[in-house]
Amino acid sequence: MQGRGWRLILEHHFNMEQLIDGEDALEHAGRYNPPAAIVGEENTFKVVYLSGSLRTAHQEMRGRADIRNHALVEFEYVLQGNAWIDLTDEVIQHEFGVTLSELYENWRSLNARNQLSTTQKIGMSIYADGRVEAIKVPSVRDDDGFNWVIFPDRFYAGSCINFIYSQKGSNSRDIDEESDSSSLDEADSDAYAEDERNNSLSEQRNIAEGLMGDSQF
Repeated sequence: MQGRGWRLILEHHFNMEQLIDGEDALEHAGRYNPPAAIVGEENTFKVVYLSGSLRTAHQEMRGRADIRNHALVEFEYVLQGNAWIDLTDEVIQHEFGVTLSELYENWRSLNARNQLSTTQKIGMSIYADGRVEAIKVPSVRDDDGFNWVIFPDRFYAGSCINFIYSQKGSNSRDIDEESDSSSLDEADSDAYAEDERNNSLSEQRNIAEGLMGDSQF
């Protein structure tokens, strides 16, 4: 499977190598990766977060930061192993025994109380399993959008993330115009991904069943 993903990054944090290899996640927790302060450095792992559309990338930052200080970065991802979990699918959510509201938990608030969120526990279990390259997850801030949680350390031969384009000082108008111009590419990518999802649904269920036997979310 392959497609495009987007992120808005603070310009003074713009480090392409760290963005692509997910090293930044070792120091900073995210919705699907735990903080070292709770689990210990030995249990942290590399993660790359990408949005499935320009609109979703924009919505993810809305209300959290002044995007005029951010760079819009576009990537191409290739998941050669076709080993990914689709948590936007209600069937897969059911297999994992989680609800959409649990996927939307305020992970920052839980971490502040020295607790892990449901999503961080899921991320840890999937990463530890070793078979999965990425998770497709619902966007909390864009009801119609999704994000990718990619594990570079779990890539199969031929899998990769490539830098395509960056634009510094992006504003809402820039993003809206870019989104309109790239909608066909995103539609083609989504159609391709849907075919791949259908092909891998049984494998996703098998992985979910195995993980549920080992842990509780």
